[in-house]
Amino acid sequence: MATNYTLSSNVVSAIWLLPVYIIDCLSDSHFDMVIYDVWFKVLIACAICISLIIFNKILVKLGYEKNARLIGVFLLMTSAVLLLSVLGKGQIDSISMLFVLLAIYSLLDEKYEKSFLFLGLACLFKPFAILLGIPLLLLLTGTLRIRIIGSSLLLVGPYILNYVISSLLMSEYQRMSYITGELFKETFGLSRIEELFEVRINAILVFFGLGIIICFISFCIGIKNKTTRKHMIVMPLIMYLTYIIFVN
Repeated sequence: MATNYTLSSNVVSAIWLLPVYIIDCLSDSHFDMVIYDVWFKVLIACAICISLIIFNKILVKLGYEKNARLIGVFLLMTSAVLLLSVLGKGQIDSISMLFVLLAIYSLLDEKYEKSFLFLGLACLFKPFAILLGIPLLLLLTGTLRIRIIGSSLLLVGPYILNYVISSLLMSEYQRMSYITGELFKETFGLSRIEELFEVRINAILVFFGLGIIICFISFCIGIKNKTTRKHMIVMPLIMYLTYIIFVN
């Protein structure tokens, strides 16, 4: 069956579902697919629980008091993304989110290479983490200096390797990616900006143009060693929101 998930996503899913499959093969009657679905959601639930713990630790590092941390964890726990991940199809996005939170935690500890490694691992499941990593990498240009080369490889290397292997071993992967993109466009119609202003534009080119500007500003801040914690929060967020508005 063709799939739009990369090899890493399928490998993780297969390893997690393997015990259920073995028990299914040894039993007299075959399991219903609901059993597999529920067991996969246990994986997603575990990822979410760990994410909530890491998120709480991030809030501790940022100096929030207990009540504020409880409110923050509650808001994350009841967000639409997490609820749909567990109650819906068990989307693997939650695993990507876990790695992004680990990246943020490492960043607050000033363990920059470790942070970019976690972002790279997040890209194995959902490539949106690259949008967060690129401006962050440029903001740290002055701090990392020559280490920026290794950090860049940690960020994009896992995704590129995963994509190449997926394309070679899964012949339907690229075709399914194209089909899925067309179906999304057909289902959801125009981009956000086209819907708001009722104009026909090449949203991809607009995104790339704004993305270059965001990257240039990040680089200028980073090369002058003027990067603050606020910059490291705002610039990646602006990049991601730009993607949501013009592309998604």
